[in-house]
Amino acid sequence: MSIELNVIHNANLYLNGNTQIGRANEVKLPEIEILQDEHQGLGMAFDISLPKGFKVGEGEINWNSLYADAFAGVYQPFKAQQLMVRGNLQVHNAQGLAQEQQVVALLTVIFSKVPLGGFKPKERAEWPSTFTCTAGSIKHAGRELLSFDAFANKYRVSGQDQLAQMRRNIGQ
Repeated sequence: MSIELNVIHNANLYLNGNTQIGRANEVKLPEIEILQDEHQGLGMAFDISLPKGFKVGEGEINWNSLYADAFAGVYQPFKAQQLMVRGNLQVHNAQGLAQEQQVVALLTVIFSKVPLGGFKPKERAEWPSTFTCTAGSIKHAGRELLSFDAFANKYRVSGQDQLAQMRRNIGQ
């Protein structure tokens, strides 16, 4: 039986629907941390950690220069921006490239650290910007893998709402 290996070598960044192709050196999407509550009780030989909520970390775009049209959104602290990263996932097997599939990350972000630039002699200027994220999704080959929305109190995995019962229980 042949194994399949997935590889993503490149992606394109969109800010508010506008392509930023070639403008960023790297995009780091935020991590979702599953917060844990340590539980211990009488008669339990082990302490266990139980999930109690979520925290979305920061993401970063490392721009390779100043782009006034893009930075009009980056510099805006009171309005959420739409960030999309589209990647090409290649599936390889023993016969070579078997197929290519799209990977799409769509995020609602607010930039929290905005670049004024970093300058060095004879080196390209750096313009890193940091953002926080209130909603987002990851899709692979058109299928939703993860979707979350902090303001709507929703967290879905493979289309299954993980917080539906909790929202019903609290009357939301």
